Amino acid sequence: MKYPVSNTPEQVSAVCYYRVSRNIQSDFRQENDVRDYCNNNGITIAETFREKISGTKRMAERPELAQCIDYVKSKEINLLVCSELSRLGRTPEVIHIIDELTQKKICVISLKENIRTLDDSLNPNADQLLMVNIINGLAIKEAETLSYRIKSGKRSAVFNKSGWTGGKFLPYGYKSKKGILTVEPKESGMVRRIFRKYNSGWGFIKIANWLNSKNIPTKLGKIWAHSTVRKLVQHQLYTGIRTYKEVKYSVPHMKIISVSTFRKANKRLEQDRIKAVKFRRKYDILLDHRLIKCGTCGKAYNGIVTKNLYICSSAKYIAGCGNRSIRMNTTEQAIQIHLLDNYSHLVRNILTSESECLQKNNLKFLIKGELSLSFKTGKIEYVNAFINKKILHQLISRITVNNEDGRREIRVQLVDGNSFVLNI
Repeated sequence: MKYPVSNTPEQVSAVCYYRVSRNIQSDFRQENDVRDYCNNNGITIAETFREKISGTKRMAERPELAQCIDYVKSKEINLLVCSELSRLGRTPEVIHIIDELTQKKICVISLKENIRTLDDSLNPNADQLLMVNIINGLAIKEAETLSYRIKSGKRSAVFNKSGWTGGKFLPYGYKSKKGILTVEPKESGMVRRIFRKYNSGWGFIKIANWLNSKNIPTKLGKIWAHSTVRKLVQHQLYTGIRTYKEVKYSVPHMKIISVSTFRKANKRLEQDRIKAVKFRRKYDILLDHRLIKCGTCGKAYNGIVTKNLYICSSAKYIAGCGNRSIRMNTTEQAIQIHLLDNYSHLVRNILTSESECLQKNNLKFLIKGELSLSFKTGKIEYVNAFINKKILHQLISRITVNNEDGRREIRVQLVDGNSFVLNI
């Protein structure tokens, strides 16, 4: 192998830079080549820098390369040796890195390409830099050709041989045997049961809980979630129609369910979506928009009008956090009563900054209703009073439901950082 030879007679120092893309790769070959070159050309290795990172990253994102450059500048070393240009970076990043090193008067020696970017006076070597650009251009062209061939090969394998190109991310119900996608008998039977249960009225959460209770893992060996079941029901491959790069074609031998079963399931899915939209429009839950948080698991509490409850979203699954639900009407009433009783305090102390002037001006719209004097208590009471939802969400930033030692506690955090506790 022919390497660039230094014309400098005296002993010089250099740093060595090695890079591999993955942790399982070794830079032993690079080190041998670089050390042999340095020994044969009277170059002393001052320091070695190793990196395991993709070559597509820029120099600013490469900590070892950045330290390497800082080191040569602080030690007044102007020589960096690597086994090949691709170790500095993949195209076109390598051009940017070479330009930056050239501006910093750091000479790069690349053994494979026989490149030396600066002369002995540390002036740019025009011929060598031109060669870097030519090599880089050829590498880009080769990368494009290789990419085209790979994509063309994958496309041909998929359309002509039912090949699978998605690695371990196989659709549930199928297996890859020598790169060919085929039906997996046991899982395909479970796919049919999932479609039957969904078409009979089961929901995604109920199906996921049923699968987990039977210790049936997903394709990746994980537990089922409602979103996983939803994606399965929407997968058209089960009807013998495969989609690759937005192109659909028939694969009858991969068919698991009938087209009518698939259409029935997706018709229900669309109907449920429309119902959910209508439900959100019809019912105006006071404490929605994920305002209530669980103090145990951190998930949001969801309001269910039909059950008059706010429930932690983790309760949808078998392995919930255990935090109890709270009554919707009781919670909303307690918060509204507290705000009504502390109305003057809110006006004076909470909304005081200039950024909250608009909210403060809107406080007159916070409470609507009538006041009456109670002859029994001698106090003013609210009659048919209610809180403006929009203003309420400006006042409250978070509501946390804690369940410690069997005692429920609801803590409401106001916009200024103050809080009050409601025991429901």
